[in-house]
Amino acid sequence: MAEQVLYKCDFIEVTTDGDNFYIESFKQGFSLDQFNKIVGQHPQIRVTSFTTIKSAVVFAPRPKEKFGERKDRISVEISPDCMKAFITLCVSQEELSHSKRENLKSEILVKLKQEGIVYGIKNEALLNMLKNDKKILIAEGQMPENGKDCMKKMYEVKEAKPIIHADGSVDHYELSLINRVNKDEWLGERIDATSGKMGKNVKGMEVQPIPGKSFPLEYDKNSVYEVKEGNKTVLYSKYTGAVDLKNDIVGVSNHLEIDGNVDFSTGNIDFEGCVTIKGTIDDNFMVTADGDIEILGDLGIGSIRGLESRKGSIYIKGGMSSKNKVTIRAAKNVFAKYITNASVVAGQMVHVGYYCINADINAAEVLVDSSKGQIIGGIICADARVVANTIGSPSEKRTLINVRGINKEKIKQRVEEINRSLDAKKADQAQLKNDLNNASGKQANPREADAVREKVAEITAEIKELEEEKKKLGGYFKIRGEGEIIIQKKIYPNCFIEIKRCYKEIHEAQNSITYYESENELKEA
Repeated sequence: MAEQVLYKCDFIEVTTDGDNFYIESFKQGFSLDQFNKIVGQHPQIRVTSFTTIKSAVVFAPRPKEKFGERKDRISVEISPDCMKAFITLCVSQEELSHSKRENLKSEILVKLKQEGIVYGIKNEALLNMLKNDKKILIAEGQMPENGKDCMKKMYEVKEAKPIIHADGSVDHYELSLINRVNKDEWLGERIDATSGKMGKNVKGMEVQPIPGKSFPLEYDKNSVYEVKEGNKTVLYSKYTGAVDLKNDIVGVSNHLEIDGNVDFSTGNIDFEGCVTIKGTIDDNFMVTADGDIEILGDLGIGSIRGLESRKGSIYIKGGMSSKNKVTIRAAKNVFAKYITNASVVAGQMVHVGYYCINADINAAEVLVDSSKGQIIGGIICADARVVANTIGSPSEKRTLINVRGINKEKIKQRVEEINRSLDAKKADQAQLKNDLNNASGKQANPREADAVREKVAEITAEIKELEEEKKKLGGYFKIRGEGEIIIQKKIYPNCFIEIKRCYKEIHEAQNSITYYESENELKEA
């Protein structure tokens, strides 16, 4: 097209040939600010050389030189992920008016089609938001909806705890050590991961979602089976037994349940799983088991030959009273209503409801903490503490209480070691679980997946063992000094107490007193 003059004065001339813009200067005296105003009056100009403009104005006179190009009427920009498209307009103000908008709208739609933009076009932008030199969002794709990871819910093994009634009283005798399940009873489930919902970009192409992750259900296939129910995989028990969680793998261990007594009809019991005895154990009979043992008869047990849980706890609802020193052993805890003329050895705690009479007890902690709890006669030995309402009797029965004591500094160091070890093992566990997820893919080698699964089980067991130790050690920090004997009501004469080789013979009755060891001295509180 013929050259057109856009601006002319005594100092400069600005012309265009349609696509390019030129400046020629005749003499000095024209400022850059004045020139910027000229450019502002012509929004179609895109300056390509500020140096040319400066030279023409400052060092006039200068011959005609190109300084700019014509902007596109409609420029289109597409985001790198093709999920958004923008336009920038450079048209006359008249074309932006509502009366002339239809022609411009049609031109924009043609431009978008030329650029391949066919989806998510925003009609409201065409109607209301059109302005020059403004980046306008003109089309937006539909983001994919990523899939959800599978969700697992497993049977929760209940911790054995005394029942607390509404009035605040505590019943130490109504508790369940064994989590029983019946045949075909629910043990867990996994809601399937979802694949997600497809998206679409502004060019009309489908955008794939990220599918959710699926994690395996860990269970003992000998005692548990799975059933596909819609979008869920559900675990059920193959037979009646006791729920057994080992290394986060759910199973049903053998559970021997005796409706009546252990007597001549049953013989002595030696069992690999858990045992529930709804009656009692007759004199001269013996019960041993790997798991927990419950004796639910109200009468308790008498002069039995022996009672032992090799890996679990023992609960005697009716208490223990024998004519000779029968020995009760538990790897973990012993719960009993009362203990008379018996020897009890527990790896963790002995928890007695009413009284201990002529009993020899050896445990980490001994609690006889009901409002009438008494220790009369016998020898009570504990690592950390002994708690009782009353120790001794008005008849001044000889009673010996010994707390071997703990070393809190060493316990603190051990807890710190455990924390460091837990951090490391949990990091390893997370990595192994990720490896397991990869090893469980469709193309994975089953043996490889089983090997990783075995490593996960091993490290999970180590973590559980460390956390249990940490919880036990943490409780020791609540103890006064490095060992304590708490008498909530009274201690009588002829009682001998000892904490970490600091001892005292009680010659006069004392009320509500706590003895503890600190700095190699026996102190009172």
